[in-house]
Amino acid sequence: MALPLRPTSTLDSQPSNARLRILIVDDHEIIRRGVRSLLEARPDCEICGEATDGKDAIEKVSKLKPDLVIMDVSMPALNGLEATRAIRKLVPETQVIILTQHESEEMMRQSFHAGARGYVVKSAIARDLVSALESLQHNELDFDKALPAKEKKVPHIDPQEILRRGAVLEQELRHSEERYRALVMASAQSVWRCDAKGNKIAHSEKWTSSDDSELETAAGEDWLQVIHPDDRERVLQAWQQAVSTGQPYFQEARRRCKDGSYRYQETRAVPLRNADGTVREWIGASVDITKRKQAEAELERRVEERTRDLIMAMAELRAEVQMRTQTEAVMRELSTKLLRMQDEERRRIARELHDSTGQTLTALKMALDAARTSVDCGDGSRDLLLEATALADQALTEIRTTSYLLHPPLLDEAGFSSAARWFVDGLVARSQLRVDLEIAPQIGRLPAEIELTLFRVLQEGLTNILRHSGSDRAQVIVQRSEGSVDLTIRDFGSGIPPEALKQTRIGKGVGLAGMRERVSELGGHLRLTSDGGTKVSVSIPLRNNPESVTEARASAHS
Repeated sequence: MALPLRPTSTLDSQPSNARLRILIVDDHEIIRRGVRSLLEARPDCEICGEATDGKDAIEKVSKLKPDLVIMDVSMPALNGLEATRAIRKLVPETQVIILTQHESEEMMRQSFHAGARGYVVKSAIARDLVSALESLQHNELDFDKALPAKEKKVPHIDPQEILRRGAVLEQELRHSEERYRALVMASAQSVWRCDAKGNKIAHSEKWTSSDDSELETAAGEDWLQVIHPDDRERVLQAWQQAVSTGQPYFQEARRRCKDGSYRYQETRAVPLRNADGTVREWIGASVDITKRKQAEAELERRVEERTRDLIMAMAELRAEVQMRTQTEAVMRELSTKLLRMQDEERRRIARELHDSTGQTLTALKMALDAARTSVDCGDGSRDLLLEATALADQALTEIRTTSYLLHPPLLDEAGFSSAARWFVDGLVARSQLRVDLEIAPQIGRLPAEIELTLFRVLQEGLTNILRHSGSDRAQVIVQRSEGSVDLTIRDFGSGIPPEALKQTRIGKGVGLAGMRERVSELGGHLRLTSDGGTKVSVSIPLRNNPESVTEARASAHS
């Protein structure tokens, strides 16, 4: 990604022995702690403060005047892109590095245009953040490291500098090892090891200190005695199968406590392998999930009660609707509410995945990256950490993809145009469908409800093409006039038979009813035609001077 350099900043004019004053901005304390720990080890860095969202960051920058702000993107109240624009306008000498979960070239481009000088993905923070700081100190932008690896020139480093860095690294490795051990002890999990045949080797202190079970063995036949009789055969068969096949192990079971009661326990184990592929040993972790099980049971009970209430309410509603003359209008209102509830639920789940699981996994990967550098290459712990890091990366990717498909953060933070490009790029990468995307430059930012409707129609339309049309190519055109915004989606397949097309005109068809309801709610209309392919045309009127939406949003946060 070729980006032009900006004029020399105050970072370049500082004395060589001056400390870089840094403000950390992230709405998750665990991430702020991780960044602080990484940078406090450097003698040229001083953490002058922390902020929890974009508005807090703007206030702290105006008071503290830091040299550099390390800024998250997805935050409540005011996102990182808008906060960056405001900070660059308020205090031009303060530079910004974006630190985010989003591995997206479009998000990187939006960060650059907002005024950021660097872009670091959280999954690679241990590798790239310090490098980004050094780039800024040499008046260089730092964006390419978040993209696929490219050829880079390796600068010459003085031997004395190598020795100095080695000493600092050695000290940091010792600290990292201490932090890793503390992490294991502070974790709610009990960690254990078994040999290739499933016999116990060792377990963490937490296995005996926090476990109320009558037996303390981590493997062998005795551990079965504390498993609930109804779960015992299933658990034993699963463990024997895992040991036999070398596949990862996962089971939930009830474990007996000293007082005779039972608590639910979740246990996972993964094999470590020799160079020839045979299993060398097993690494496992067990955690008490009784509260989660109780919550699930309570939730299921509430869902059943709510379902009964809804059934009764729907029965009453159906009787009431039948007595009304405007049945169609009432049903449309209900459909609209359901669509809104669905969008709100998607947004909530996506946010929870990003804010809880995603951030926790990011912090775990940071700890694993730090711990990996402290492990002696001669034992098996380094292989375990490498495998654990890979599992954390895989989990981060799956959670991020699921979160984005539910509700892409680009839709809120950069608008429909950026979100549409991201979705099309992802769809093309995951399928054989080629999509020609044309978005008029003057689209700009639109009212939130219009941007959401356009994105959902685009998402549903392209998904239907992929599933039903048989076409290997699609075309998407988005235009804006004085009074409306227009979206056209077409394929080049066999089209829709006349009888089926007739059915779609009365509201039937894959996702078509939902698309029509969304557009109709905004006063727009949707048209479906089929002639040498299928074309969906959507036009939504713009009201209340929508041309000023972008400017209004910018001024509201400045």
